[in-house]
Amino acid sequence: MLVVLLLLGIAEGVLRLSGYGYDASATIEYDYGGQRCIADNVSFSHRFFPPQMAREFETFRFTAAKPARTCRIFVLGASAAQGVPDGAYSFARVLDVLLHEAYPEVRFEVINAGMTAINSHAVLPIARDLAPREPDVFVVYLGNNEVVGPYGAGTGLVPIRPWLWVIRAGLALRTLRVGQWVAERAAPDTEEWLRGWGGMQMHLDHQVRATDEALQRVYRYFRQNLHDICRAGLDGGADVLLCTVATNLRDCAPFASLHRPDWTDGDREQWETLYEKAIEADEQGHVDEA
Repeated sequence: MLVVLLLLGIAEGVLRLSGYGYDASATIEYDYGGQRCIADNVSFSHRFFPPQMAREFETFRFTAAKPARTCRIFVLGASAAQGVPDGAYSFARVLDVLLHEAYPEVRFEVINAGMTAINSHAVLPIARDLAPREPDVFVVYLGNNEVVGPYGAGTGLVPIRPWLWVIRAGLALRTLRVGQWVAERAAPDTEEWLRGWGGMQMHLDHQVRATDEALQRVYRYFRQNLHDICRAGLDGGADVLLCTVATNLRDCAPFASLHRPDWTDGDREQWETLYEKAIEADEQGHVDEA
Protein backbone atom coordinates (compact mmCIF):
# COMPACT_ATOMS: atom_id res chain seq x y z
CA MET A 1 0.00 0.00 0.00
CA LEU A 2 2.81 2.38 0.88
CA VAL A 3 4.49 1.56 -2.42
CA VAL A 4 1.30 2.37 -4.33
CA LEU A 5 0.91 5.67 -2.50
CA LEU A 6 4.55 6.51 -3.16
CA LEU A 7 4.17 5.78 -6.88
CA LEU A 8 1.00 7.88 -7.06
CA GLY A 9 2.80 10.70 -5.27
CA ILE A 10 5.68 10.54 -7.73
CA ALA A 11 3.28 10.48 -10.69
CA GLU A 12 1.40 13.47 -9.28
CA GLY A 13 4.63 15.40 -8.85
CA VAL A 14 5.86 14.58 -12.35
CA LEU A 15 2.56 15.64 -13.93
CA ARG A 16 2.53 18.92 -12.00
CA LEU A 17 6.14 19.71 -12.84
CA SER A 18 5.49 18.99 -16.52
CA GLY A 19 2.59 21.46 -16.52
CA TYR A 20 -0.09 18.86 -17.14
CA GLY A 21 -3.67 19.46 -16.02
CA TYR A 22 -5.41 22.38 -14.37
CA ASP A 23 -6.08 23.94 -11.00
CA ALA A 24 -9.51 22.58 -10.02
CA SER A 25 -10.33 25.13 -7.32
CA ALA A 26 -13.04 27.75 -7.83
CA THR A 27 -10.68 30.64 -7.07
CA ILE A 28 -7.02 31.53 -7.50
CA GLU A 29 -4.79 33.79 -5.41
CA TYR A 30 -2.30 36.31 -6.75
CA ASP A 31 -0.54 39.54 -5.80
CA TYR A 32 -1.71 42.81 -7.33
CA GLY A 33 -0.61 46.29 -6.35
CA GLY A 34 0.99 45.01 -3.18
CA GLN A 35 -2.17 43.21 -2.07
CA ARG A 36 -3.11 39.56 -1.95
CA CYS A 37 -6.16 39.13 -4.19
CA ILE A 38 -8.68 36.42 -5.02
CA ALA A 39 -10.07 35.91 -8.53
CA ASP A 40 -12.24 33.42 -10.39
CA ASN A 41 -10.56 30.36 -11.86
CA VAL A 42 -11.45 29.86 -15.55
CA SER A 43 -10.53 26.15 -15.30
CA PHE A 44 -12.90 25.24 -12.48
CA SER A 45 -15.67 23.82 -14.66
CA HIS A 46 -13.30 21.33 -16.32
CA ARG A 47 -14.09 19.04 -13.38
CA PHE A 48 -17.67 18.80 -14.66
CA PHE A 49 -17.57 19.34 -18.44
CA PRO A 50 -15.27 18.44 -21.33
CA PRO A 51 -12.97 21.37 -22.23
CA GLN A 52 -14.95 22.30 -25.35
CA MET A 53 -18.07 22.76 -23.20
CA ALA A 54 -16.41 24.44 -20.23
CA ARG A 55 -18.32 27.30 -18.64
CA GLU A 56 -16.84 30.31 -16.81
CA PHE A 57 -17.79 32.67 -14.00
CA GLU A 58 -18.54 36.31 -14.54
CA THR A 59 -15.07 37.72 -13.86
CA PHE A 60 -14.61 38.73 -10.23
CA ARG A 61 -11.77 39.92 -8.05
CA PHE A 62 -11.55 40.94 -4.40
CA THR A 63 -8.85 41.35 -1.78
CA ALA A 64 -8.02 38.37 0.40
CA ALA A 65 -8.18 40.57 3.51
CA LYS A 66 -11.65 42.08 3.79
CA PRO A 67 -11.48 45.88 4.23
CA ALA A 68 -12.92 47.45 7.36
CA ARG A 69 -16.64 48.29 7.41
CA THR A 70 -17.22 45.94 4.48
CA CYS A 71 -20.06 43.47 4.01
CA ARG A 72 -18.94 40.69 1.69
CA ILE A 73 -21.78 38.84 -0.08
CA PHE A 74 -21.38 35.84 -2.38
CA VAL A 75 -24.16 34.86 -4.80
CA LEU A 76 -24.12 31.13 -5.56
CA GLY A 77 -26.05 29.27 -8.23
CA ALA A 78 -26.29 28.47 -11.92
CA SER A 79 -27.28 30.54 -14.96
CA ALA A 80 -30.23 32.17 -13.19
CA ALA A 81 -27.81 33.48 -10.56
CA GLN A 82 -25.08 34.34 -13.05
CA GLY A 83 -27.48 36.47 -15.10
CA VAL A 84 -27.56 34.67 -18.44
CA PRO A 85 -27.73 35.90 -21.14
CA ASP A 86 -26.00 39.06 -19.84
CA GLY A 87 -24.40 39.10 -16.41
CA ALA A 88 -24.52 42.90 -16.40
CA TYR A 89 -28.21 42.54 -15.54
CA SER A 90 -27.91 39.79 -12.94
CA PHE A 91 -29.74 40.21 -9.67
CA ALA A 92 -26.32 40.39 -7.98
CA ARG A 93 -25.75 43.73 -9.73
CA VAL A 94 -29.23 44.91 -8.75
CA LEU A 95 -28.67 43.82 -5.14
CA ASP A 96 -25.36 45.70 -5.08
CA VAL A 97 -27.05 48.96 -6.18
CA LEU A 98 -29.97 48.58 -3.76
CA LEU A 99 -27.72 47.90 -0.78
CA HIS A 100 -25.42 50.84 -1.52
CA GLU A 101 -28.41 53.17 -1.78
CA ALA A 102 -30.04 51.84 1.39
CA TYR A 103 -26.86 51.75 3.52
CA PRO A 104 -24.40 54.34 2.15
CA GLU A 105 -22.26 54.11 5.29
CA VAL A 106 -21.41 50.44 4.56
CA ARG A 107 -19.06 49.21 1.85
CA PHE A 108 -20.69 46.25 0.10
CA GLU A 109 -18.94 43.64 -2.02
CA VAL A 110 -21.54 41.60 -3.93
CA ILE A 111 -19.60 38.90 -5.74
CA ASN A 112 -21.38 36.89 -8.41
CA ALA A 113 -20.11 33.30 -8.19
CA GLY A 114 -22.86 31.79 -10.35
CA MET A 115 -22.09 29.72 -13.43
CA THR A 116 -24.18 28.47 -16.34
CA ALA A 117 -25.20 24.79 -16.48
CA ILE A 118 -23.94 23.76 -13.05
CA ASN A 119 -25.97 22.45 -10.14
CA SER A 120 -25.51 21.70 -6.45
CA HIS A 121 -22.74 19.16 -7.15
CA ALA A 122 -20.60 22.04 -8.46
CA VAL A 123 -21.89 24.77 -6.14
CA LEU A 124 -20.80 22.81 -3.06
CA PRO A 125 -17.04 22.98 -3.89
CA ILE A 126 -17.50 26.65 -4.84
CA ALA A 127 -19.08 27.31 -1.44
CA ARG A 128 -16.27 25.46 0.33
CA ASP A 129 -13.65 27.47 -1.58
CA LEU A 130 -15.35 30.76 -0.69
CA ALA A 131 -16.11 29.94 2.95
CA PRO A 132 -12.58 30.92 4.16
CA ARG A 133 -12.80 34.27 2.27
CA GLU A 134 -14.44 36.16 5.15
CA PRO A 135 -18.02 36.00 3.84
CA ASP A 136 -20.84 37.82 5.60
CA VAL A 137 -23.66 36.36 3.51
CA PHE A 138 -24.14 33.47 1.11
CA VAL A 139 -27.12 34.04 -1.21
CA VAL A 140 -28.00 30.63 -2.68
CA TYR A 141 -30.24 30.78 -5.77
CA LEU A 142 -30.21 27.18 -6.85
CA GLY A 143 -32.25 24.18 -7.95
CA ASN A 144 -33.18 24.64 -11.61
CA ASN A 145 -30.37 22.45 -13.00
CA GLU A 146 -30.49 19.46 -10.67
CA VAL A 147 -31.97 17.19 -13.36
CA VAL A 148 -30.14 18.48 -16.44
CA GLY A 149 -26.84 19.50 -14.81
CA PRO A 150 -23.81 17.33 -14.01
CA TYR A 151 -24.77 13.96 -12.50
CA GLY A 152 -28.45 14.70 -13.05
CA ALA A 153 -31.06 12.26 -14.33
CA GLY A 154 -31.49 14.14 -17.62
CA THR A 155 -27.96 14.65 -18.88
CA GLY A 156 -25.97 12.54 -21.30
CA LEU A 157 -22.57 13.95 -20.36
CA VAL A 158 -21.98 12.89 -16.76
CA PRO A 159 -24.99 10.75 -15.81
CA ILE A 160 -26.38 10.22 -12.34
CA ARG A 161 -24.59 7.76 -10.06
CA PRO A 162 -26.24 5.30 -7.64
CA TRP A 163 -24.56 6.83 -4.59
CA LEU A 164 -23.63 10.41 -3.72
CA TRP A 165 -20.28 9.36 -2.28
CA VAL A 166 -19.28 7.97 -5.69
CA ILE A 167 -19.90 11.38 -7.27
CA ARG A 168 -17.96 13.19 -4.58
CA ALA A 169 -15.07 10.74 -4.71
CA GLY A 170 -14.81 11.20 -8.47
CA LEU A 171 -14.83 14.99 -8.13
CA ALA A 172 -12.19 14.83 -5.41
CA LEU A 173 -10.02 12.65 -7.64
CA ARG A 174 -10.21 15.27 -10.39
CA THR A 175 -8.51 17.80 -8.13
CA LEU A 176 -5.36 15.70 -8.61
CA ARG A 177 -3.36 15.68 -11.82
CA VAL A 178 -3.35 11.88 -11.72
CA GLY A 179 -7.13 11.92 -11.54
CA GLN A 180 -7.34 14.36 -14.44
CA TRP A 181 -5.06 12.12 -16.49
CA VAL A 182 -7.27 9.09 -15.80
CA ALA A 183 -10.47 11.07 -16.52
CA GLU A 184 -9.09 12.30 -19.84
CA ARG A 185 -8.38 8.77 -21.00
CA ALA A 186 -11.65 7.41 -19.70
CA ALA A 187 -13.74 10.08 -21.45
CA PRO A 188 -16.29 8.60 -23.86
CA ASP A 189 -15.48 8.92 -27.56
CA THR A 190 -19.00 9.97 -28.52
CA GLU A 191 -20.31 12.80 -30.68
CA GLU A 192 -22.25 14.21 -27.73
CA TRP A 193 -19.10 14.40 -25.59
CA LEU A 194 -16.88 15.81 -28.33
CA ARG A 195 -19.12 18.50 -29.80
CA GLY A 196 -19.30 22.01 -28.42
CA TRP A 197 -21.82 23.65 -26.12
CA GLY A 198 -25.39 23.32 -27.40
CA GLY A 199 -27.39 24.95 -24.61
CA MET A 200 -30.67 23.40 -23.50
CA GLN A 201 -30.98 21.71 -26.90
CA MET A 202 -28.49 19.11 -25.65
CA HIS A 203 -31.01 17.76 -23.16
CA LEU A 204 -33.90 17.05 -25.53
CA ASP A 205 -32.60 13.53 -26.14
CA HIS A 206 -32.50 12.83 -22.39
CA GLN A 207 -35.98 13.71 -21.20
CA VAL A 208 -37.10 12.37 -17.83
CA ARG A 209 -40.62 11.39 -16.88
CA ALA A 210 -42.07 12.70 -13.63
CA THR A 211 -42.40 9.09 -12.45
CA ASP A 212 -38.76 8.19 -13.16
CA GLU A 213 -37.20 6.61 -10.06
CA ALA A 214 -33.93 8.43 -10.76
CA LEU A 215 -35.62 11.68 -9.74
CA GLN A 216 -35.80 10.47 -6.16
CA ARG A 217 -32.00 10.22 -6.13
CA VAL A 218 -31.79 13.72 -7.62
CA TYR A 219 -33.95 15.05 -4.79
CA ARG A 220 -31.87 13.27 -2.12
CA TYR A 221 -28.58 14.47 -3.59
CA PHE A 222 -29.88 18.05 -3.83
CA ARG A 223 -31.07 17.97 -0.22
CA GLN A 224 -27.69 16.72 1.03
CA ASN A 225 -25.68 19.10 -1.15
CA LEU A 226 -27.82 22.03 -0.02
CA HIS A 227 -27.30 21.04 3.60
CA ASP A 228 -23.53 20.92 3.07
CA ILE A 229 -23.53 24.27 1.22
CA CYS A 230 -25.30 25.82 4.21
CA ARG A 231 -22.84 24.17 6.58
CA ALA A 232 -19.88 25.54 4.60
CA GLY A 233 -21.29 29.06 4.77
CA LEU A 234 -22.13 28.88 8.47
CA ASP A 235 -18.71 27.42 9.31
CA GLY A 236 -17.17 30.34 7.40
CA GLY A 237 -19.07 32.82 9.55
CA ALA A 238 -21.68 33.76 6.96
CA ASP A 239 -25.43 34.02 7.17
CA VAL A 240 -27.00 31.82 4.49
CA LEU A 241 -30.03 32.96 2.51
CA LEU A 242 -31.78 30.22 0.51
CA CYS A 243 -33.93 31.47 -2.37
CA THR A 244 -36.67 29.71 -4.31
CA VAL A 245 -35.97 29.93 -8.03
CA ALA A 246 -38.58 32.03 -9.81
CA THR A 247 -40.74 30.49 -12.53
CA ASN A 248 -42.68 32.00 -15.40
CA LEU A 249 -44.75 29.21 -16.91
CA ARG A 250 -46.61 31.45 -19.34
CA ASP A 251 -43.55 32.94 -21.06
CA CYS A 252 -41.00 30.22 -20.28
CA ALA A 253 -42.85 26.92 -20.15
CA PRO A 254 -41.08 23.54 -19.84
CA PHE A 255 -39.19 22.67 -23.01
CA ALA A 256 -40.76 19.23 -23.33
CA SER A 257 -42.91 16.66 -21.59
CA LEU A 258 -43.52 12.92 -21.77
CA HIS A 259 -46.57 10.76 -21.21
CA ARG A 260 -46.53 7.73 -18.95
CA PRO A 261 -44.82 4.68 -20.50
CA ASP A 262 -48.08 2.69 -20.18
CA TRP A 263 -50.03 5.32 -22.16
CA THR A 264 -52.74 3.80 -24.39
CA ASP A 265 -54.32 5.22 -27.54
CA GLY A 266 -57.48 5.89 -25.55
CA ASP A 267 -55.53 7.75 -22.88
CA ARG A 268 -53.86 9.87 -25.53
CA GLU A 269 -57.13 10.77 -27.23
CA GLN A 270 -58.73 11.73 -23.92
CA TRP A 271 -55.70 13.82 -22.97
CA GLU A 272 -55.63 15.63 -26.31
CA THR A 273 -59.32 16.48 -26.02
CA LEU A 274 -58.89 17.90 -22.53
CA TYR A 275 -55.73 19.74 -23.55
CA GLU A 276 -57.43 21.43 -26.50
CA LYS A 277 -60.32 22.52 -24.28
CA ALA A 278 -57.87 23.91 -21.72
CA ILE A 279 -56.03 25.92 -24.36
CA GLU A 280 -59.30 27.33 -25.67
CA ALA A 281 -60.44 28.30 -22.15
CA ASP A 282 -57.09 29.93 -21.41
CA GLU A 283 -57.21 31.98 -24.61
CA GLN A 284 -60.66 33.21 -23.60
CA GLY A 285 -59.38 34.27 -20.20
CA HIS A 286 -61.11 31.48 -18.24
CA VAL A 287 -58.03 30.55 -16.24
CA ASP A 288 -59.78 28.55 -13.51
CA GLU A 289 -61.62 26.46 -16.08
CA ALA A 290 -58.41 25.86 -18.02
